[in-house]
Amino acid sequence: MIWADEDGTQGPLHANFKLSGSGESIYILDKNQVVIDSLTFGQQTANKSAARIPNGTGPFVIGDHTFGKNNQGISSAEEILTNTLTIYPNPSSGEIFIHNSNDAKANIQIYTVNGTKVRETSAESGETIQIQDLVSGFYFIRAGGKTYKLVVTNE
Repeated sequence: MIWADEDGTQGPLHANFKLSGSGESIYILDKNQVVIDSLTFGQQTANKSAARIPNGTGPFVIGDHTFGKNNQGISSAEEILTNTLTIYPNPSSGEIFIHNSNDAKANIQIYTVNGTKVRETSAESGETIQIQDLVSGFYFIRAGGKTYKLVVTNE
């Protein structure tokens, strides 16, 4: 475990740089500048860590830190989606884009503010969901056990 907190005075596990909370890319290189591993990530969740699950070989998963333990996994795919799904643009008209850094298929449900389900679909990372038939207003998107707010601006 390495803390990217720009506080090397706390010991060898604290890096002399910080990572952006809004997302960026990080690379691990060997002594010959060959990429050993890399990760491009989006908006971060406070007090969570990224780990390859299974330990060191699988996709990056956001979860609780595992000091001194192997990364054994989490209880469900729902938890993976909770921390990695991005839906944009917002506000939007016409379509929204789905990005999931784990490339897992996401079950997407769109609700009106009074709780009426108006759309249910599954989408892979990079896919779009058409919303041009929705009336302008506020909606809720349910995906991966998390709820997102969506503003639709169709005329």
